[in-house]
Amino acid sequence: MPLAEITRLVTGVAGLRLAGDAVLELWRGDSATAGERAAVRQELAQGAERVAGWYGEFATSLVDGHVVPQPLPADEVANGRLVDAVSHDLRDEAGEATATAVRVLWTGDHLDAARRLQDMLVVPAREAVEQHALA
Repeated sequence: MPLAEITRLVTGVAGLRLAGDAVLELWRGDSATAGERAAVRQELAQGAERVAGWYGEFATSLVDGHVVPQPLPADEVANGRLVDAVSHDLRDEAGEATATAVRVLWTGDHLDAARRLQDMLVVPAREAVEQHALA
């Protein structure tokens, strides 16, 4: 395989790790789970499970030589629910976004970045699986 393709796979792993670390750091020390915060976190958790499930299938394809999955499309419905929840439910008495609202939006952005990273990884992963099958 060309070095550029291998590099894309390796840097993809690094990018995914950085996004995960960033999300963990955003929420470090925040233990609020009541009310709408719980609903918002549930929405984020579902998005994270969707992306993590794809990466699990992706990893299996590389290890076992299975078909590399198609990248996930953007989930505009889920994005809309998340924005609505933040817009309506995570504001303080003055109508300003709370710190939790900012963390939610950043977390959603990191999840979407992890989803968009899939496009960069699919082609070199398919080539790696093909190369391995021929060996």
